[in-house]
Amino acid sequence: MRKLNRLRGGIAVVAGVGLVLGGAVAAEAGTSYADFNVVVPQFQAPYLGVGSQTKSGSNVAGDISITSVGSSYTVDATLCIAYGVNCSVGTKVLGLNDSTSAKLPNRIGSGVAGTQPVLQIGSWNVVSVQVIGRWRSN
Repeated sequence: MRKLNRLRGGIAVVAGVGLVLGGAVAAEAGTSYADFNVVVPQFQAPYLGVGSQTKSGSNVAGDISITSVGSSYTVDATLCIAYGVNCSVGTKVLGLNDSTSAKLPNRIGSGVAGTQPVLQIGSWNVVSVQVIGRWRSN
């Protein structure tokens, strides 16, 4: 009986440690992907309306995945802060087209709200262009 109680106690400790570690891993998983289906303006004007997230990790590259870009255009993306006002903290990724994914390098600290990608059509465009995809700030 004494051995059985020790075994039960050991199992409870192992299960408790597993729950604590599992919770820590889940908390470190980063932000969720946010979908977008937007029309990026003509003449290479930046598009700021993709939505924003709070950055979860300092200097961790964001992710963007482009499903579709209208016609034969490509889109450029930069991870910015202050709701798209300050893009000097991110490196512009050029030439994303249908079914491409990329990392968005940046120098944005953890906990910064208003982090978002700014999109621009990669070549001179006289028409607005639809862009569909998803992103996360990490």
